[in-house]
Amino acid sequence: MAADPIRSFLVNAGDTDSAPLLYRPTVSVARTDKGWMLEADAFVLPLGVGGTLTGATYRSLANDQSDEVMFDSILESAMPPEFGTNTPVVLKRKTGNVDYLILATAYGEKGIVPGEALKSILSLPNTFRRIVLPLLGAAQLSIGQVLDEFYSILNGTRLTTPLHIILVVIDRDAEAMAKRRFVGFEDARPQPVSANQPHFTNDAVDSKNARDCLGIEMEAETFARLLASRKVTLPLAIGLFGNWGSGKSFFMKLIRQRMENIAREEKESLTEAYCTNVAHITFNAWHYLDSNLWASLALRIFEGVAAELSNANPEEPSKEATRIRRALAEKIESSRRARLEAEEAIAAAEQARRACEDRVAELQQQREKVTRGLFLSDVRLIKPEVMSAITTLGLGKIDDVEKLEKSLKEGQAILASLSALIPGPIRRLPAALRFGAILLLGLIVGEAVLTWLPELAKGVFSPVSVWIATATAFTSWAVKRLASARDAVKTLSEAVTRVRKVAAGNVEANSDNAIITELREIDQEIAAKRQIAQAAEKDLAEAAARLQKMESGALVYEFLTNRSAERHYTDGTGIVSVLRQDLELLKKKLDELNVGRERRVERIVLYIDDLDRCDPARVVEVLQAVHLLLAFDLFAVVVAVDARWLERSLYVRYLPGFEKMTEDERTASEFSPQNYLEKIFQVPYHVPGMGADGFGKLIDALTPREAPQAVRRPEPVSPTDGAIGGGSPDGGGAEPGPDVPSQQTAEQRLQPSPLTFTDHEAAAMKEAAPFITTPRAAKRLVNVYALIRMQVNEDDLNRLVSPLSSDAKALVMLLAIDIGLPRAAQVLRREMRLSAHPMPELVEDIIGRCGNAQSGLRQQLKALNVLLGAIDPVPASKEFGRWLPYVDRFSFHKPEALRAAVEEATPA
Repeated sequence: MAADPIRSFLVNAGDTDSAPLLYRPTVSVARTDKGWMLEADAFVLPLGVGGTLTGATYRSLANDQSDEVMFDSILESAMPPEFGTNTPVVLKRKTGNVDYLILATAYGEKGIVPGEALKSILSLPNTFRRIVLPLLGAAQLSIGQVLDEFYSILNGTRLTTPLHIILVVIDRDAEAMAKRRFVGFEDARPQPVSANQPHFTNDAVDSKNARDCLGIEMEAETFARLLASRKVTLPLAIGLFGNWGSGKSFFMKLIRQRMENIAREEKESLTEAYCTNVAHITFNAWHYLDSNLWASLALRIFEGVAAELSNANPEEPSKEATRIRRALAEKIESSRRARLEAEEAIAAAEQARRACEDRVAELQQQREKVTRGLFLSDVRLIKPEVMSAITTLGLGKIDDVEKLEKSLKEGQAILASLSALIPGPIRRLPAALRFGAILLLGLIVGEAVLTWLPELAKGVFSPVSVWIATATAFTSWAVKRLASARDAVKTLSEAVTRVRKVAAGNVEANSDNAIITELREIDQEIAAKRQIAQAAEKDLAEAAARLQKMESGALVYEFLTNRSAERHYTDGTGIVSVLRQDLELLKKKLDELNVGRERRVERIVLYIDDLDRCDPARVVEVLQAVHLLLAFDLFAVVVAVDARWLERSLYVRYLPGFEKMTEDERTASEFSPQNYLEKIFQVPYHVPGMGADGFGKLIDALTPREAPQAVRRPEPVSPTDGAIGGGSPDGGGAEPGPDVPSQQTAEQRLQPSPLTFTDHEAAAMKEAAPFITTPRAAKRLVNVYALIRMQVNEDDLNRLVSPLSSDAKALVMLLAIDIGLPRAAQVLRREMRLSAHPMPELVEDIIGRCGNAQSGLRQQLKALNVLLGAIDPVPASKEFGRWLPYVDRFSFHKPEALRAAVEEATPA
């Protein structure tokens, strides 16, 4: 490969005087005899006196060249006549893994001075981040001497940008010595001024709190009402088209958020105009690249509908709903346990009650058996009136209690027979009327007496007197007879009661009382347990009703979960036909569930995202799946995709060889992407671009404002003794560097203040609008800027926040160019290290040096030139240069030279 035409490489020292010297070079050690194969920017090639091509390193490198003679010719032509320790030469030549060779020598007028040679190398402009450095002069000097001189130079050097030196040695002893000598040089970057909380905004969008900074809320509202309206007949498919990062995912989340708001408002108003129960399901096609798409889509739909039925978020199950269901289930289980325990207690108490009742019956039998065997002489409570009653009733001799009770029964029978003499109607009359009736009966008897009296008697007595006397006598006798019988029976009954009580004895009476008390206690226990059981039954019914309300549609839920385990979805066999059948069954079950005003799942809105990240075959497969879903009036599908990728995927699938066709040939072919898409999408919509106004609002939202406090450099802390090697190879004391971490308490480290931005910084970001075309790019700009700002020292932070400085603008422009025009940025960042020209002039120069094979680069550079013309003023080169190392670290690509253009301009 030809060398770059030699141009002046050194930059006037006056151009860098204003930049602070903050960075001490860092050092690592590598053992190899081919240092140019290490990952670095440049390799220092040691040469002999006056630049003679000699030495072991030169010979090894020359042997690696395809044309050693030409290589020698290039080296010789690159060296100036007065080549020495103070005049190193930078040669732009790709060698191994480095892009540059630095020709240097340790042989000067004062002898072998490797330290002077290294000092001259470090005096070159800060164009490199990593340099491979062999031990210059080690062929004549000891390794310890070379390392001492290198240490002295590196320890006292401060640069404006970070630089890492890789010391190359060829044996283990030298490696160990070098590592001991440069202990503490591994990382000497300046510390940040203060620790702030990291400021970062990811690409994820919260569907519940999506904040519209792009002015697209009205468009999202329109689509939300379209998808939620009960007057809109499904199926429906909407295609959201836009470039990568243009906000398609955000737009879908905004639609969903508005639909959920509409559903809440509808439940309050009861207008029946919009659906209130919609299953929102997101399917990210990119997440299922390594699985069967049909199976993944089916399972995602089933999971989403099941989640909607259980009142959970299909994206993230509701913690509150889960908590409520768990609490209800626990309450049901607890109520069931309480009811069972109460029922068991009732059963035990009832069993105990039956045992008590059996005991009472047994005692009664025993008491009666004992009572019947007692003699009246044993019972001293039989009074004379009892015996008189027995005589009155005409009963026999009574010796024991059993005969007494028998006499009582006979007396009761006699009383009943006497009463029987009185006609039934008279017995049922009140006492006063009953006496009158008996009197009347006596008169009737008297009349009969008069009929039978002899004629003589009739002459002596008058008929009236006989009649009255007879009636009165009969009545008096009947009444007295009944009263005597009644009193006798009553006396016998009282006597039997007293005898029984005494005959049972105190022991039996006490036993009876204990049993009765126990029965009473058991009855109380049964009543209490029944109350507990009733309360548990009530709680159980209430909890079960609530749970049933939450999980109504359990049969559908069971169907969905069972289908998720269907083998066709796990092994992929016959899956399309199975999915169609399952969707038909799902539709039927949901129709049965959605009865009256209680509609559990009225429709399913499926959001398909990141389709433009998938390969063409998967894109077409998703479109086929959408076409299947549109056969059911249950689905509305929203697909977000880059229209260009969608069209290309269709061409790959249905028009092989389209890449070689002209546009006219594609148009003339039978296949048309638009015709295909029209069969799937009823509504195509291109998401509005961000625009300068939207970009400004987004920047305001992403950059919390608060004027930062005055910054101070942290007080340095003395390093541990021996942390940096001393004046001997074994290491010793040395002056500490200025950039040592400050002491902070754990609380200060773990609770830093939030990172805020100034209006000056936000204004600088807004000026980058021409470079930033998507919300994703805007977030990356703010995120990277914030991360860089957290790393800077006091001086750089003051430059960024000061309205009098253009550093914030310079940093933002470098980041914006890297984000918006990455290929141009890749070359521009390398060229800016080699030139002090203003950026617009440098861009023009690079455009002029682009070869014919670099049309893409040239196009981006021309676009950059146009955009730079709209920026006034453009920061100075030194302001850009200060931030180049940071931007390099936060870029996808390393800075790269114009290799192709160089080769074309300079033949070998």
